[in-house]
Amino acid sequence: MQYKILIIDDDEIALFLHEIIVGDCGPTSNAETFSSAQNALSYLSGIKDNSSEYLILLDINMPHMNGWEFAEVIKNHPLRKKIRIVMVSSSVEKKEIDRARSSDVIDDYLIKPLREEQVLTLKGNPKFSAFFNG
Repeated sequence: MQYKILIIDDDEIALFLHEIIVGDCGPTSNAETFSSAQNALSYLSGIKDNSSEYLILLDINMPHMNGWEFAEVIKNHPLRKKIRIVMVSSSVEKKEIDRARSSDVIDDYLIKPLREEQVLTLKGNPKFSAFFNG
């Protein structure tokens, strides 16, 4: 089984920063980055085998398709059982956090900008530890 991390954010600086921070925390493979939810969906739709699992770090506020809309599509995606989603947003609104926590598609919610200690907490969580070495 391969474990892949996908980072989806329309902000190129956040995308770059999050890729570096995740990389510093020992992922099992280099993170793939996407500047739009549509590009990430195209990537996932092109996967024909079931040999990988995916941890998606997902921004909420993006043009064309936001994180909530992406999560809605994932609900019915053929790879659904192989996907874990962590919302990564600058929103500290209780309404957004509660919505994520009550979702059956979202596994966690982190506040942006992503920090190393947040990723290390994910690494220590049994839900996500397989995506990281050791």
